[in-house]
Amino acid sequence: MLWLGLVTEWLRWTGQLTPVNFASEVRKVFKRLGPLWIQAGKFLAMRSDLIPSEFSRELALLRDEAAGFPFAAAREIVETELGARLERVFDEFDERPFAASSNFQLHRAHLKLEQTTVAVKVQRPNAAIIVARDLAAIRRVTWWLEWLRVRPTMRWRDLYREVEEQLTRELDFRYEASALGQLATMLPKHGIRVPAVFLDYTRERVLVMEYITGVLLSDYLAVSRRDPDRVSRWEEENNVQPRKVARRLFQSVFRQIFEDNYFHADVHPGNVILLRENQLAIVDCRSVGFLEAEHLRKIRMFYRALSRAEFTTAAEHFFLMANRLPVVELGDVKAQFVRVWRRWESRNYVRDLPSHEKSLTQMLDELNRIMQRYGFEIQWSMARLAWTLVNADTSILPLSKNINYLKWMDAYFRNAARRASRIDYEDLARRASQFWSSMQEWPRMIVESSVAQQEIVRRQAQVVQSSTYKSSHVLAAMYELIAVVLFLATCTAVQAFALQQGGDAASAWLARWLGADLHRVLLALPGLDPALWLIVIFGLVYLTIRAVMLWRRSLRKDAPPESRLPVGVA
Repeated sequence: MLWLGLVTEWLRWTGQLTPVNFASEVRKVFKRLGPLWIQAGKFLAMRSDLIPSEFSRELALLRDEAAGFPFAAAREIVETELGARLERVFDEFDERPFAASSNFQLHRAHLKLEQTTVAVKVQRPNAAIIVARDLAAIRRVTWWLEWLRVRPTMRWRDLYREVEEQLTRELDFRYEASALGQLATMLPKHGIRVPAVFLDYTRERVLVMEYITGVLLSDYLAVSRRDPDRVSRWEEENNVQPRKVARRLFQSVFRQIFEDNYFHADVHPGNVILLRENQLAIVDCRSVGFLEAEHLRKIRMFYRALSRAEFTTAAEHFFLMANRLPVVELGDVKAQFVRVWRRWESRNYVRDLPSHEKSLTQMLDELNRIMQRYGFEIQWSMARLAWTLVNADTSILPLSKNINYLKWMDAYFRNAARRASRIDYEDLARRASQFWSSMQEWPRMIVESSVAQQEIVRRQAQVVQSSTYKSSHVLAAMYELIAVVLFLATCTAVQAFALQQGGDAASAWLARWLGADLHRVLLALPGLDPALWLIVIFGLVYLTIRAVMLWRRSLRKDAPPESRLPVGVA
């Protein structure tokens, strides 16, 4: 992280510091640090409401890819977990994996008893030890970031918890088996397959599931760019119409979120398999999500209002999804949201525009820029949902050139209402109640709007009340900046001291670790006597501690009175 800070200062000094360059350096650092940091980078990319869209898009390029490990190690793990020789369970087992990541690899095999072809996922040796070590490092980094108050709206502790929970699930394949089982009860109703799990052969480090034969969407898109004629012939031979596939995937993603409340959160082209007759399958179900009932209700109302082009109502529901409303005139923010949605609506009705300009990703990027400008805070669960839709966009958009998301969303909500009505027909009393509710649609919408307005007013009142007690905010921010600058200066002084006093070995090591450019910067610093260097370093350490103490004291003054009440005071 120190290296990243020095690179940032170098880019700033040379006039090359742009969001894209900085994000590119961060991505390189995360990739160099290993798989767990790649996961952390992907979670950071979810927070496009807090970081620039260029930064989010760059981090989204992180992919968990790795070389496979030796077959002898895979064989030992499978036999240990199943408690039997490989030949007793499988009559065929490919030694070469057909896919691999940092924590596992996949082998094609054939079950002896069931006489069926399967994919066997095997955990990488010592994966749990490596993950535990990297988690400890991430915990220390997030603690420092939180302590130094670096971008506090990022909620670094929540980021660590998200990464820890995701990696804990990934290290126990029984979690993925459970997710596959849950999705297998839902997705066939959407016209989508998921691999069947063979629970008799599934353990903590081994997962045996159905091998689905088809074409990965990522491969389909790559070939379509190189050889479109070949893709056209394949589509005709297998009766695949890309637009129908895209619409089916879109409808399924919305059904998973709003009806099933259990959704595959990583539907990018590498996890989608194209099948004959416009069918498709979804694989790699490590990342799934769900929402609390209250959050789901608010999000459903928001997207339903968008689908009806009721943009003022959509803005009011959007405010309800924020953790904290900023001290601003919400009427101005609402007007900006509405302008974004009206532009997005008009783009969706222009046939010749590129698909990405009509996408949910484009619309969410524009909203995020407004939220960053005014200091909105969105919960991690909302960020995960937005990330789910962005991932789905990467699979849907290439398959449908003239997409109209507003029409597709409106069609989804109409179909969802019909599905709900069919369920109610089973019970006459419930059907009558549903009919009566539908007759009162307009009063219900008025009540929803009223509730939204009351909640927004209440939240804004709380924000204004809290802001009354923040007279020390500017002072705290100043001390925070001074503390960070002094901390970086201390680290630079320590490295310069090591470079000048450590000889050629230290110089070579720092050159490898920091890179040639930053190494030259350190060499350009004036040479000092060792005693003088120690005085400088201890002085910087003392000033850093004093700045942090003053900053923390300012934060205590900055807190509203109710947060400083003693225990037991109502």
